[in-house]
Amino acid sequence: MRLVLLTLVSFAPLALHCQTIYSENFDSMAVGTKIAAADTSHWTTWGHMPGSSQDAPVTDTYSSSPEHSLAVIQEILGSSGGPSDPVLLLGYHISGTYSLSWRMYVPEQRGAQIVIYHENDIPSTDPSALIEFLPYYDVDSMDCYVDGAVIRRSYPRATWFTASFIFDLDGRTATFRINNTDAAIWAFDTTPSGDPANNVLGLVRFMGTSGFSGFLGEYYIDDILFQEGSVGIAEVETPRPLSIFPNPTAGGAELTVAMPLSNAQVEVHDASGRVVFHMPWATGQTRLSLPAGALAPGAYVVRVSHAGSAATALGHQGPGAESLMEQYTGRLVVMP
Repeated sequence: MRLVLLTLVSFAPLALHCQTIYSENFDSMAVGTKIAAADTSHWTTWGHMPGSSQDAPVTDTYSSSPEHSLAVIQEILGSSGGPSDPVLLLGYHISGTYSLSWRMYVPEQRGAQIVIYHENDIPSTDPSALIEFLPYYDVDSMDCYVDGAVIRRSYPRATWFTASFIFDLDGRTATFRINNTDAAIWAFDTTPSGDPANNVLGLVRFMGTSGFSGFLGEYYIDDILFQEGSVGIAEVETPRPLSIFPNPTAGGAELTVAMPLSNAQVEVHDASGRVVFHMPWATGQTRLSLPAGALAPGAYVVRVSHAGSAATALGHQGPGAESLMEQYTGRLVVMP
C-alpha cells in the first residue's frame, strides 16, 4: 500500500506531532515489481536506470508485515558489489525536523550498506552518513561512519529490526537508532570524513554490497515511513503503515498489522476528519475484516491504535500510560 503526501494533520481528530510524507510496505505490489520503475516519484537508482538490474524487486522471501518486502541483493562478488543500487528520494529539505524509519532483515553471513545523502542531485551530492552492517561469522557488528568518526555498535542479524533516523535540520544534528536505541549522533552538516557539507536532507541509497570482498550483501526492507515534525522516542515507529486489501474496494477489506494486538480499536475517518465507523480489534489477532457496506463510496483514513505496548516499552506505569498509543494508519478508497 502506497501512501503519498497523506496530510494527517489536516484531520482534527487525527492531530499528531508528525505529518506523513511517504509510507510504503510493498504489499500492494506484485512479486518481481521493480520499485523505481513502479514509483518514479519516490525512487530511482544510483545510475538513473529504473527497471534495470540496479532496480530492486519486490519479494515474498521475507516480510515484516505480510506479505512483501523490498530485496537488495548483491550478485557481483567484490567489495563494490552490485548490481542492486536503489535510491529513495526524500526531497530537498533545508529546515525542520524529519524522521525516516524502516524494518530491516539481514540474513546470516550477509551484509548491507546504507548511505544518507545531502541534497537530491545524485552526481554532485555529498554523503552525511554511511552505515555498514558487517557480515562477519561470529559477531553482529555495525559501523557508523559519521562526522570523521567510526562508531561501532551491534545489530540483531537474521531477524527483523527497526532502523530509524531523526534529522533536526534547524539544530544541524542527526541521530541513528536501532530498535529505538541510539547508535550514533552527529553534526548533520558534515560528511563521513568530517568535512563540512550543505545542511540539506535529500536521499537515502540502499547499496547492494556488504563492503567486503569475501561476503555478499543481502538485505530486505519493509514498512518505510518518512515523516515531518517533532518526533519523540516512542513516536519514531508510529504510525506504521497499515496493510489494506483490496484497495480500492467495492465491498469489504482486510486490515493487517505486523504484530498481534490487544485492547485495540479501529477508527475510519472521512475527508473532514470525522469518525464514520469504528469497531474493536479482536485480541491476539493480526487481521481484521472490514465489513462490506460499512462505508459509503469515498476516500478514508483508517487508524488502528492500542494502549499499553508503547507505555510498557518506556517503563511508564499508572496515570497517563494509556495515552501512549501504538498506531497503524492507512488510506482506503471505497468505490461505488
